[in-house]
This record gives sequence, structure tokens and C-alpha cells, in this order.
Amino acid sequence: MLPGFAAVMVRVRSSTSWPLSSVDYTAFWSADPVAWRAAAVADSREQPVMLTPLLLFLLALVLCGVFAHVLSDVANQPRSRVVLSAVLGYLLAGTVIWSLTPVTWTLSFPQTLAAAVDAQAYGHPVEHYAESLLVVMLVACVCGSAVLGALTAFGGRAMHRGAGRPVGLH
Repeated sequence: MLPGFAAVMVRVRSSTSWPLSSVDYTAFWSADPVAWRAAAVADSREQPVMLTPLLLFLLALVLCGVFAHVLSDVANQPRSRVVLSAVLGYLLAGTVIWSLTPVTWTLSFPQTLAAAVDAQAYGHPVEHYAESLLVVMLVACVCGSAVLGALTAFGGRAMHRGAGRPVGLH
């Protein structure tokens, strides 16, 4: 380091702001770029990959939207209606599963996402329960999306056909 320059490290622990929950962030100023890089590498090794579960949920939502798009083509229904109902089914199923969590589970959804990948900070029992909860929620979201999308696609087709007409006659 150059004489007269000092390295300043400030650690801020945030436990309430999302998505920064339970992560140490370091502001490091130094005249020595080698020391700065070493501190950045050490800090990046400490931080768990918390966005992995969130990205899985987003990927599942995109795949459900693609499935709804295919359903709308098969059933000859408006795409926007089928895709929006599939997204609504995805969100409703996730909300229902989240509302069914026990009262003893005090972590918020962002904290549950963080706990699912960070056994060091939350402990293995909490990590295991958070992982299980997120897997059940993901399966429910996909099933809710598929069911509501299919009901909209094929139910709309049946309503468009009319109540008194048989299926084979158009």
C-alpha cells in the first residue's frame, strides 16, 4: 500500500432486506488492487448462491407458459387467455401452498429461498425443511398451471361449441 492510504472495510449485516438477507456485504477501499481482488474473491466464496431456487421457479413459470401456448394452439383458443390462466394457476397454487405452511415456520418467502441453500447460516434442519417446502410449492405451481391452462383451453372450446351440440358435429 502507498503511505498515507488506509484500507477501509465496512461490513453490513442485513437480515430484513430482500434479496440481501443474511449476507455480509463488504465495501473495501484500498490503493492496492491486489488486496482489493483478494478481498473480493474471499467475500464471493462466503456468499451462497441464493438465487438458484428463484431461478428454478422462474424457469418453471416460463415452461408452463410454453405449455399453455401449445395448449392454446391445440384447442384453437386465444393464446392470451390460456397463457394468462396458466400463469394465474401457477401463482394461485403457490399462494395456497405457502398459506398452508405451519404457524411455527416464521421465515418469509425470500428468507426461505435463502435458507434452502445456506445450511451454514440457518442450520441443516431449517435448510432441509425449506428445500422440502420449495419442492412441494414448485410441484404445486406446475400442476396448478397445467390444470387451469387445460381447463381454460378445453373448457373454452366446449363452451364455444355450445351445450346442446355433440362433440363430433360442427
